[in-house]
Order: sequence, then structure tokens, then C-alpha cells
Amino acid sequence: MDIRNKYQKEGKCYFPIKSIDEEFYNYLSEHYKSNDGTTHLRDEYWPGLVEGVASGFRFDASEKWPLTNEVNYTDHQKPFHELDLKKTELVEEYKDWDITQTWFYSSVYDDKIRRGRDNIVKYLYDLKDDELISNDKIELTLYNKHCRFDHHTDGPEAGYLCSVVIYLNENYDISRGGLFDGEEQLSPEFGMCVVQDMAEHDFKHGVTEVTSGERYALLSFPMLKGMKGYDN
Repeated sequence: MDIRNKYQKEGKCYFPIKSIDEEFYNYLSEHYKSNDGTTHLRDEYWPGLVEGVASGFRFDASEKWPLTNEVNYTDHQKPFHELDLKKTELVEEYKDWDITQTWFYSSVYDDKIRRGRDNIVKYLYDLKDDELISNDKIELTLYNKHCRFDHHTDGPEAGYLCSVVIYLNENYDISRGGLFDGEEQLSPEFGMCVVQDMAEHDFKHGVTEVTSGERYALLSFPMLKGMKGYDN
């Protein structure tokens, strides 16, 4: 079964981008590939307050019992090292709570990234060039030590067509966590992509806790014209 048939039958797929768009794969390889010890993506996308770059950090936690209190923290006004220190403080302070999510995000404004992402979505849905909106948000995400995203759903009520996650770490060591955690756990290896339909499905998924290193991925929620997602 090819990728498109599998996707249209099951509503989700995990596949190498190169099998659909080799030009996009080569562009990612040249500009977005991350190896252990390299910080070019972090240095470029988490510099703090820079005009045109919206980067930050998210932390959510809730009491295990009686489940009445919760903490929701976001910050997009500090450079990475300060955000990382705040993350460590929050994880320690709320270590006895259920930490539901903690991760870093930064907006990506790159026409070639958008074009490549759109090519994937159009292929899977048999769409024409003008059926997707052209201004949805694309983010670069960073998960390092203690970052995770508990099981959750992003179903039809969210107002998006699908979710697209493109992985950027080469030779990823799965023993350090950061796996896509759905019906099965998937490695965030460079050039691989996970797409889940959100128009007709409500898949439970998350990201396992990272124990070391840095895990990078591109995240987006494409919409057809006429759809209105949470961010619009």
C-alpha cells in the first residue's frame, strides 16, 4: 500500500519525506538538519526579542489530586538560556504534579518550508494548489531535558485539516526519549514525517520525556480555505 492510500484509509502515516518530495528533503538537509552538539537552529530561532521572530516556552501542569489547581506558563520575551533555567525551576517546583507539557517553540518564516509542507499535504489529500490557506503558522519546536507532551487529542473541534510533524535530528538516539507516542512509538529521525488527519479523526498522541540532548521538529496544522482553527 503506498503512502497516500494508507493515509486515506487510516487517517495517519509515518514516512520519509524523500519518497514524496526529494527537493524538499534536500533543502531540509542543507539548512535544518541537526546533529548532536550543533546549536545553529537554537541560536537562530531562540535569541529572545528579535523583530519578526516569535519564540518562547510552554509549561503546563496540574495537581494529581484533587485536580483543582493547574499552572499554565508561557514566555516569549527571553533568550534561550533564561527560558531553559525557568523550565528547570518549574519542573523542580511541580515535580509532584502531572506535568502535561513543556517545550520550546519558534515561528518559521521560510517559503521553501511552506511549499514543501504544502506539497506533502496536497499529495496526501489530492488537493489543488489553491485549496490550502497560505498563512497558517509553522513552528520549529525544541525538546530538551525534561521536555515532554502527555497524551492528548486534537480532534475535529480544533478546526484544522491535519497535523504535520517533520523531524530534523540526524542519527537520533531513541534511548534519550522524545519519541512520537501514539498507537505506537516512532523515532524522530531526520527526514521522517508524521501526519494525522484532524478533520475526521481524533488520535491520542504525545511526546515521551526527553532525558538528554536536543530534539528538533517542524510542527504545523494546515487548513483548507474556509476552515477556522484555534489560531485564527
